[in-house]
Amino acid sequence: MHLLPQWYAKNIPDHLAEHEGVAEAMDELHLRKIDLADEIFVVNFKDYIGKSTRKEIHYTKKIGKKIRWFTHDEIGEKVSKIYHINFERIKENRNQE
Repeated sequence: MHLLPQWYAKNIPDHLAEHEGVAEAMDELHLRKIDLADEIFVVNFKDYIGKSTRKEIHYTKKIGKKIRWFTHDEIGEKVSKIYHINFERIKENRNQE
């Protein structure tokens, strides 16, 4: 997960690692974190699981670790809406500068 300040977003709400050219390194880092973890927790907003997450799920199953899931719920929808509203505001502010 990228824990970056809101101003960092460069009009790219998803796939930030690909944009920054570090997707492969991030994928490898996530697999090493899975090695260290007791289980993984998959957050599945809007029934979407991307390529990297599918790879991580497969790897977790392969090494026999537990997988827990968080799927669609009312709170998740609200969080997603807040994120996208804030992202649009950031884009608008950048366009005004």
